[in-house]
Amino acid sequence: MKLSEAIVLGSTVVRPPAGGLASDPNRQTCAFMMAAAALSKPACLWAEAPTTWPWLTRQLLHVPCGCRGWDRYLPANYMTAVIHVFACHVAIKEWTIDQLADWVATVEPQDELTSAPAGREKHVYCAVDEG
Repeated sequence: MKLSEAIVLGSTVVRPPAGGLASDPNRQTCAFMMAAAALSKPACLWAEAPTTWPWLTRQLLHVPCGCRGWDRYLPANYMTAVIHVFACHVAIKEWTIDQLADWVATVEPQDELTSAPAGREKHVYCAVDEG
């Protein structure tokens, strides 16, 4: 599954906290936690993200928000850009999670295989199916 798809799917289960990440340390979340929820993983995927989506380790010079100094303490790569945009823009409601996912969709490899999350059925049950 592409990261952009996993973020959007997971955002239906895990929501960004209102008022920013520091408002309640027990409810902190991130884009990678949303992706983990979509993949039926029990915890945030940030540590596993480069294994799941290797393109995240590629270098980049500018974040889509235009912030400067965002890479002062972290490597300037796509993974830290996603972290920055989520923590500094999505969490305080300057961006939506959909805007973040849309940007991720523009930078992630388009030939990446998209498959159903592990442990989930491909067919979604619906009462209408019973006729």
